[in-house]
Amino acid sequence: MKSVFNLLNKILQKIKDITLNMKIKQKIITIYLIGGLIPLIFLATYLINGTKNIVIEQTKTSEQSELTSMGKSLLETMRIVTDVSIRMYFDEKLEHIAFHEYKNYYEVYSDYQDYLSQDWMSYYYKEIENIRIYVNNPTITSNNRFSKIDDTVKSKEWYQETINANGSSVWNYIYDDVTRRNYLCLTRLIRTKENQDVGVLAIALQNDLIESLVKSRPFETAIIMNGDQLVISNRKDTDKEEIVKILENYKKNNSERVTYKGEDCVLTVKEIRYSKTKSKGVILSLQPYREILSAANERSREGFAFIIGSVFLSLLLILFFSDRFSVRVKLFQKQMHKAATGNFHIPIQMEGKDEIGLLYDDLYTMIDSIKKLYATIYEEKLQKEKLNSRQKDVEFKMLASQINPHFLYNTLETIRMKARCINEPEIEELVKMLAKIMRRNIEVGDKLVTLKSEMELVEYYLKIQRYRFGDKIKYTIDSFCDYEKYKILPLIIQPIVENAFVHGLETKEGTGEIYIYTEEKDRLVIHVIDNGVGISEEKLNEIKNNLNDYDKLDRSNIGLSNVNQRIRLLYGDEYGITINSKINVGTAISIVLPKGAKF
Repeated sequence: MKSVFNLLNKILQKIKDITLNMKIKQKIITIYLIGGLIPLIFLATYLINGTKNIVIEQTKTSEQSELTSMGKSLLETMRIVTDVSIRMYFDEKLEHIAFHEYKNYYEVYSDYQDYLSQDWMSYYYKEIENIRIYVNNPTITSNNRFSKIDDTVKSKEWYQETINANGSSVWNYIYDDVTRRNYLCLTRLIRTKENQDVGVLAIALQNDLIESLVKSRPFETAIIMNGDQLVISNRKDTDKEEIVKILENYKKNNSERVTYKGEDCVLTVKEIRYSKTKSKGVILSLQPYREILSAANERSREGFAFIIGSVFLSLLLILFFSDRFSVRVKLFQKQMHKAATGNFHIPIQMEGKDEIGLLYDDLYTMIDSIKKLYATIYEEKLQKEKLNSRQKDVEFKMLASQINPHFLYNTLETIRMKARCINEPEIEELVKMLAKIMRRNIEVGDKLVTLKSEMELVEYYLKIQRYRFGDKIKYTIDSFCDYEKYKILPLIIQPIVENAFVHGLETKEGTGEIYIYTEEKDRLVIHVIDNGVGISEEKLNEIKNNLNDYDKLDRSNIGLSNVNQRIRLLYGDEYGITINSKINVGTAISIVLPKGAKF
């Protein structure tokens, strides 16, 4: 006993050591697993098994209900046929045919036609397949409605049962020699008012009517009459002998487990017993137990999936809250460590007013007094930084005041007006275009401008260059999209065009041409193509490498790299400039912009 007690103490001490070394988040999760998840698993297992049993019982109950409904439909049909047989009692025309001695065929035919004028099948064609009367009159002619009772008929089992029933109706599954098909038939002895036997009446049910009861059933379903007559089944491989044997040991009008064709099945039976007949039958179904279990397992899987989802959700919540708690503890630990290493720059307070928040408040109060010891040093450093900042502001303002753009605009406007006064339209036009270009260059910022205004600016630049170089320079501007519906960054086209002149066309012998066109596909693309001197492959590779060099991004420089980087910074890395060139052929530069850059 003492050794067991010592062993328990060792185990408890081991658990204690483990828990002391666990992180807070691990402890919370462990508590959840032990106190919540494990009991939930046991409960879920119990509920799932209970659900499976409920589904099995519901399946049995549902099957009993369906068979009861089928039985009611069949009994209603049997009632209708029984009523027809009763109406054919004491029929004088039928008595005449049964007892009259006919001398020729024409007499028989005439009486047949007279009797058939009251054909009951015309009223009950949905239920009745055929009505046949067997009579002891050797002078009649057999046909589809009347037959002579000969030795063959007398030897039939159903005939003997009908005679022995002494006027009561009997139901049998009978083979018809004329149609060569089996039918579920009502047979009964017909008598006159004087209780003299007229013959035997046989009314056959429509096979389609009986088949409709069972053909759409998902399980093997059959109708058995009088213990051993298989009337109908929805399976071609129904084993009649095995079913009859099973029914011999079946006592209840309920569901029970049996073995059929070597497989466990649930047998459900509904008796068919009509009060006005001595015959009886059953409607039965055989459901493979594995299929019932499959449906039950499906429900169980659904329940299990729901439980798993609930466990997963609860685990997520536990992880979330434990993580939030752990984060607060780690934050407190981090700030404590910073304070211990001499770093007193911690937030004034921590969110929340729980114990950790209160501890953090005490920590902040404690280090606040320590921070005051360094206040003089920090204040001196701060004053120095403010002084440097003010000095930079002054330098910037001095630089900005060096150029007064209004002076430049006013001077250009004075020159333009002077040219107009002396009737120099070309000079006036040149000054006007130059003023607009200079205004845009000086006032440019990151605010988007219309594509139309940018193209106008480019055209001003081209016209000025045309004045300079005359016929040596030609240019064409085409557009395959609507300029007015796009906004783009300012000064991204003119630098490209200027590059084309400076590096491609100015040193070219002969006429230089520049072609600018805009197209709208999945993106907006602006092409600038010249037939200048081109770029060597080595130089072209160097330019392409410098396009994405962000260290060279300078607002005072509006070269190719600047334009490319401005586009990529605004729209993303998939946009920008592409360059293709060939020596003595020319250079093609494409500016790729997003198609959605509309306003």
